[in-house]
Amino acid sequence: MTPFADRKPAFIASPDMVAALIREGVVDRPSSGKRDLAIIQAAFNHWSGESGRDLTAISRVLAMSVDSSPRASQSGRSRRQPA
Repeated sequence: MTPFADRKPAFIASPDMVAALIREGVVDRPSSGKRDLAIIQAAFNHWSGESGRDLTAISRVLAMSVDSSPRASQSGRSRRQPA
């Protein structure tokens, strides 16, 4: 049995995950209250329903989709170009 296996999946509000939520238009700034958290929860519930993934997995994918390398922040651009 792995550590924490009995814990309920939940999203992890890391800086990169929040940056991805802003990029995707879920929120327009880092969350600051119950209303923002409800909007984020609804987005995660929607993505979970579409993908079959739990909230923790979705959170990780979002965080890994953000280029937070020093080179990206110096140029002011990420690798992903807007559509």
